[in-house]
Amino acid sequence: MKKLTYISLALCCTLLTLGSCNRENLDFDTQNEQTENRPQGQVNLASLKLNVKTQVNITTRTIGATTRAEAVDVSGFLIRIFDRDNGMALVKEWSYGSMPEIFALPVGNYRVAAYSHEEKAAEFDRPFYYGEQDFSIVQDNITEVATIQCTLKSIMVTVEYDEALEALMDDDVQVTVTVGQGTLLFAKGEQRAGYFHAQNESDNLLTAELKGTIDEAMTTMSKGFNQIKAGEHRIVRYTLKGVNAGGDVESGNAQVTVGVDASCTTDDRNVVVDPTEEILPDSGGNTGGEGENPSPASQPTIVGSSFAGAPFDIRQTLSLPQGGCELKVMLKAPTGMSSVKVKIVSDQLTPELLSGVGLADEFDLVTGLSSNGMDLSAELKGLGFPVGSDFEGKTEVLFDISSFTSLLGIYQGTHRFVITVSDKSQPVLSATETLTILVQ
Repeated sequence: MKKLTYISLALCCTLLTLGSCNRENLDFDTQNEQTENRPQGQVNLASLKLNVKTQVNITTRTIGATTRAEAVDVSGFLIRIFDRDNGMALVKEWSYGSMPEIFALPVGNYRVAAYSHEEKAAEFDRPFYYGEQDFSIVQDNITEVATIQCTLKSIMVTVEYDEALEALMDDDVQVTVTVGQGTLLFAKGEQRAGYFHAQNESDNLLTAELKGTIDEAMTTMSKGFNQIKAGEHRIVRYTLKGVNAGGDVESGNAQVTVGVDASCTTDDRNVVVDPTEEILPDSGGNTGGEGENPSPASQPTIVGSSFAGAPFDIRQTLSLPQGGCELKVMLKAPTGMSSVKVKIVSDQLTPELLSGVGLADEFDLVTGLSSNGMDLSAELKGLGFPVGSDFEGKTEVLFDISSFTSLLGIYQGTHRFVITVSDKSQPVLSATETLTILVQ
């Protein structure tokens, strides 16, 4: 009896040893074998090749970038097989370098996917590549898998500045870029590319916030770009407004806190600018008739009077505190004011929203009329704005926007108020400034 027991144990050990042979070349999904009784076939993973497209084409007038290709080590790529007949359940996973040559699967429909790595929301210098291929298993047959084309699925972002602006920047300048849940901080001089998870294939929101000292003034600028596609290389580029061909500031004034433009370039478009952004005339305004050169003392002016109790530069973006605050702008015209036009440029304060509260996105404080002729005098007075008779016989008027700031606090984003003051001289002189308010 003991001898029979020893023989049985030896036989079991022999069978276990045989069952473990050649496991590297032939692998079976034992879990599926236990849970399913479907007949089986095999997939030839030795035929699986990965082709990684690394080229990023950038065509832009301002950046001399070229198409480049880099070799990618695919040995660490993750290879996963999913069961398409079972709700895309994960069947098996390996690294590309450790896959078996042959893998047994129950008859059915499957998908094999290749991942460069486990993607994070945002990271520097680590592009995420992905590709997939569907295949089917036939009983007692070996299925060949075609080459998987892997492409960039993350959003590549770099930050650049033109030379004129960079010359005025201190070392504390930095840009915070956010896409979805991912955020990266690009310090001045950062040469690395950031890679962000694309939540959608063709419509992701990219926001870039610049902060730092430019020409000895603290500057904050926030801008968003939508319809960012997975696989794109986006270049957030900051330029100095009003720079001539020689690289000098045309206005002779280095107040770049307002003179900074943010644009976005990509591989299939040149420059993409915020559609609400418009090119504004120089703050010096219309110089009058041909050949005339009025003195600065006779020009209309628009000056920041008080923001949270302190004077401010109207050319600098204001970060609005929660609940609003005091905000006043001084309007001046030595010969009196014939019109004070205000245009609201904001993704949040749309014409439809403003009309719902009795306002418009364009109006004249002197006449109280909107751009389409509606009388908004009562509504504007209700907000504490100077209207109509408040301008009669005056060369200085305080434009108090304090009451309106509490309403602005509800709508996050950047709100621009383009103010144009025209005087009563002949020919008419005018000045335009943009009051920019950031609500976070």
